[in-house]
Amino acid sequence: TDSLLTDLRRAVDKGFSAVKIKMGAATYPGGGGFPMGTAFDLAREKQLLRSVRETVGDRVDVLVDAAQASAPLPWSVPLAIQVARLVEEIHGYLLEEPCGADDVASYAAVAKAVDVPIAAGENLSTRYDFQNWLDRRALDVLQPDVTCAGGLTEAKKIAALAEYRRVPLIPHIWWTGVGMMANLHFAVSTPSCALAEHSQATYPLREELLCEPLTVENGCLSLPKCAGLGVKLPDQVTEQYKFIPGPTFVPDAV
Repeated sequence: TDSLLTDLRRAVDKGFSAVKIKMGAATYPGGGGFPMGTAFDLAREKQLLRSVRETVGDRVDVLVDAAQASAPLPWSVPLAIQVARLVEEIHGYLLEEPCGADDVASYAAVAKAVDVPIAAGENLSTRYDFQNWLDRRALDVLQPDVTCAGGLTEAKKIAALAEYRRVPLIPHIWWTGVGMMANLHFAVSTPSCALAEHSQATYPLREELLCEPLTVENGCLSLPKCAGLGVKLPDQVTEQYKFIPGPTFVPDAV
């Protein structure tokens, strides 16, 4: 918790107008990376959220990521609603992925029961997926990822759908420099985009692929002025991070 609060203070000092945190076992020492119901302590999370709000103050938006789309055992609807109530207590901006990745019915139930906006979308593909979730009233905020949604053209169609339905959009921005820059260009070219994510974690395949470093000033992110997406592919990167064929192994996976 102390490390998290230190990171949040640093982000506020840099001028960020919003911060995003993860809840649950992902925040526990040795928690394994995924919030799981068996390890979830509501009292602890309530105190954590209060500490976050006290640290960043009232003028900084707090986004909360439950990360249940990646959890082997996603939260039940009652637990997701309880968590949403905690986020409401600190006037959280949104609650992201409180249910399993494809469980549109649970999302709809949670969204109907709470006031905090419910967000998801990084695992959805094409505008038809997003239209189905909107028709089911399962989401209040759309979070498409260009690398999963079907590319920039399809992402722009999803953005048009969001604008037509008057639903805010916050792209999921992660991955390497290429995926990150594609999503950032999508974000800055989309009127309905409310925020743009910018992780403060360091990642060689992100920073080393940028033609210019990204800068944040007064809560605004400046994109590189290079041609195209603003990425490069140095020879040393392709040599150092060669693709190795074979299965992916995740230690301690359930």
